Amino acid sequence: MVAIKIREEKIKGNPVLKVEGRIDAASAATLGARLDGHLEKGASKILIDCSKIEYLSSAGMRILLSTNKRLQDAGGFLGLYSLRESVREIIKIAGFEKIITIFADEKEVIQTI
Repeated sequence: MVAIKIREEKIKGNPVLKVEGRIDAASAATLGARLDGHLEKGASKILIDCSKIEYLSSAGMRILLSTNKRLQDAGGFLGLYSLRESVREIIKIAGFEKIITIFADEKEVIQTI
């Protein structure tokens, strides 16, 4: 059973994935497929609203890292925002806060990109 729900919106023409639930081994492929779809359409900036992500596993982190690498190679970035403290801590422990662009909230995203 897939443990996430993904809604999509746009901010300044850039795709925003609003992810809800757990990003774990069972659901990481679902998120990866959605991200790949935007990469195939030529997106250079992809944003993920993390406010409703309850858990992020190493499988989920691999998806985020590989997507970020592909976007950076194309001159863009993967941006995460509104991280719950538990998810922020996982990203920090892994050292990803130095690799992936992290915004405080949607307001900062709109002001920055």
